[in-house]
Amino acid sequence: NQRAEQRRLRRETTAQRMNAPDPDTPPAWEELRPLLDETMHRLSAADREAVILRFFQNRPLAQVGQALGVRENAARMRVDRALERLRRELARRGVRSTAAALSLALSAHAVT
Repeated sequence: NQRAEQRRLRRETTAQRMNAPDPDTPPAWEELRPLLDETMHRLSAADREAVILRFFQNRPLAQVGQALGVRENAARMRVDRALERLRRELARRGVRSTAAALSLALSAHAVT
């Protein structure tokens, strides 16, 4: 029966979506940590410095900007771009996430 087949496909598709990982959920630190050094080294020196200042040294954006010789808004943009590049590098290694979720993971664990 065609209707039964369509219902079955809808149920399977819904179940598959429910079981798929949410990209807005921060990646597990255990999954992220082993890849972080390698992916950080693939960033440019400026991007790497922005990420280190913001997340590993837990500095506010005003201080990041001061250290980089730019205004706070420019520092925010640099950190955002660096996070996006880092996210893309991690995605190539199988860690699926958004830049915002990656930011949460780094904020929570990088300093510790």
